Amino acid sequence: MATAKSQIKRVRQAEKRRLRNRSVKSGIKTTLGKLEEAIEQKRTSEAKELLKLASKLLDKAVSKGVIHKNRAADKKSRWAQRVSALEKEKPLIVKEEKKEEPKEKVEEKPAAKRRFTRKKAETKKTKPSKKPSGLSRKNQRKLKNLRNKPL
Repeated sequence: MATAKSQIKRVRQAEKRRLRNRSVKSGIKTTLGKLEEAIEQKRTSEAKELLKLASKLLDKAVSKGVIHKNRAADKKSRWAQRVSALEKEKPLIVKEEKKEEPKEKVEEKPAAKRRFTRKKAETKKTKPSKKPSGLSRKNQRKLKNLRNKPL
């Protein structure tokens, strides 16, 4: 907990900023959601108005330091592209995930003809590691010393 006056003030200021930033971000998300809905329903005039409003809100957020200017520019650009595509009535090309084509089956040689064979992982028994939960050597020593110290 903060004890110095300056720390207490910083905590107070940070809380105010957090609430204001949250409000601004929420307004942007709401507007962009409405814009997306207008684009899906192909309402061009409403989409144009919402785009203007969204760009205005994004610019304000940048000036307040809520979001980075490049991020705002990127969002404005992408939404403007979608609105202009709606105006031209061209379907917007959205990047689709690449679907992997089924690989051709390779015939395996019988085990007798193979030169080197591997044992299956299931049959191999591994010893539990002495290293508890992936600790470094330094931290292992500290842990060992703590365990060995009398209370």
